[in-house]
Amino acid sequence: MPQHQNVPKSEFDQRFSRTLAKMEENELAALIVSTGQGKLYGRLSYLTGLSPSCLDTGYERTSDLFYLLCQDGRSQCFVQENINVENLVNTAQIIPAKNPLSALVSALKKLGFKQEKIGVAGFDTMTAACHIRLTQEFPKIMFQDATSVLDNQRMIKSPTEIGLLREAAVIGDESIQAGMAVLQPGLDTQHIKTVVEKACLDADSTMAPEVRVCAGKTVDSLRPQMENHVLEKGDFVFIEVAGRHGGYACSVARAGLIGKPNKAQEEFLNLVEEAGRWMREVIKPNKKMEFVPTEARSKLITPRIHGIGLDMVEPPEIFLNRYFSLKTGTTLSISPVVNAAPYGNLHRSDIVVVTETGVELLSAGLNMHE
Repeated sequence: MPQHQNVPKSEFDQRFSRTLAKMEENELAALIVSTGQGKLYGRLSYLTGLSPSCLDTGYERTSDLFYLLCQDGRSQCFVQENINVENLVNTAQIIPAKNPLSALVSALKKLGFKQEKIGVAGFDTMTAACHIRLTQEFPKIMFQDATSVLDNQRMIKSPTEIGLLREAAVIGDESIQAGMAVLQPGLDTQHIKTVVEKACLDADSTMAPEVRVCAGKTVDSLRPQMENHVLEKGDFVFIEVAGRHGGYACSVARAGLIGKPNKAQEEFLNLVEEAGRWMREVIKPNKKMEFVPTEARSKLITPRIHGIGLDMVEPPEIFLNRYFSLKTGTTLSISPVVNAAPYGNLHRSDIVVVTETGVELLSAGLNMHE
């Protein structure tokens, strides 16, 4: 199974060297990288090039997956035996096992670990069973949260990573445009979904897009619309694309309308666009910032923002009503939600990168209802 080939080996080597240096700085004898119960593959992928697509095979995963890096540079990756994983970088040995946790425990014992300090990247998402097993097997080892050893690195994207995220965002945006271009009364949402999926796959056959389309006189862009809907004049249409390109996440969403909008509908759609611009204009590097729910023209705007990269949702974590600051090179998903009675709620999602002066919009960012 080929892994990421879009990032040069030299970049993986730099990540490996930086990680070893951080381990030494934190006096860690070893670092365990866990995917956790939330299937967060980004940390593992960041060091090894593991492709999340090789793990999305429909089986029931019963354990975290693990990567073990020793301070002397020895490394092993522990995966379930029914996963076909090859050609990992920075990995001396790939160990398929029925239970990767048991394989990790055996490896730690063979390496002679007894009372050292071992860091865990993904400490907060590791399953309770993993925590209990490790502490029972190694009562004198200090297992500590070392998630920041990796996350502080991978929050700041390299030019190669930004390029891949830009390509992913453009694929998502242009695929949505393909769907918006065929909108007309009488078509159904399943047809629109098929058009968007085809556009994604034509651009990247490995993308495995997840496309969501909802439509109606009243819409809720935050929740899936399960039933197929036949489009009518005056319907709002919301299209969202999520997927991966070159291992990096795509998350783009747009809203439009069937036919010419009335004044209230146009104001609603304009405000969805304006909310995105407002959030982008607020963000500056190395500046203390805060997003709070706000109101504009009697409509509630709820800001939503988080990191995006190898994982669809990754650090930095940004919460409403809390101050934060961002560094140049951080990539973000921005998706403010506008709620307007009686139409429901709509949002748009864009991918941006923090620059020295503000943010750069990586997705094309067209206003779809114009």
